[in-house]
Amino acid sequence: MNSVGFRKAAIFLATLPTAEQNKLLANFSNTVSEKVKLLIEQVQNFNCNNPETLHSLLDDNEVQPNLDSKISMNAYYELSKSLSDDWLARVLVANSIENTNFVFSLMDSSHVIRLRNEMKKVPDLPVKLKEAILIEAANLDTSKQ
Repeated sequence: MNSVGFRKAAIFLATLPTAEQNKLLANFSNTVSEKVKLLIEQVQNFNCNNPETLHSLLDDNEVQPNLDSKISMNAYYELSKSLSDDWLARVLVANSIENTNFVFSLMDSSHVIRLRNEMKKVPDLPVKLKEAILIEAANLDTSKQ
């Protein structure tokens, strides 16, 4: 299972009662089970108690869209591999995502730290510039191909 798979498993399991989580985790090796348990803790630390919101992440639905953006969770993950940190930060700021924790849950912690620092440097963007950034990000979205 790749890191996105681990994170998606954790998001799904976080929506279940603890007893059900433990039953499902028992099917994994100890190494995998421990890794997923740590990720479940991280998801639960986001204090999102709404299973519908968490399930929407698994379906790659839009993340708090702004303007006419159609950037899915998978798209953010793919963009994180192809864009520099400063440009991905601009995409996140342009899309006005209030809670970036869900997007960041798909990325390595060192990448998240760099992105948070870059996001602090992005000035307020004019609406037309936001639109242009989001259009370009959608064009770069390889997860649709």
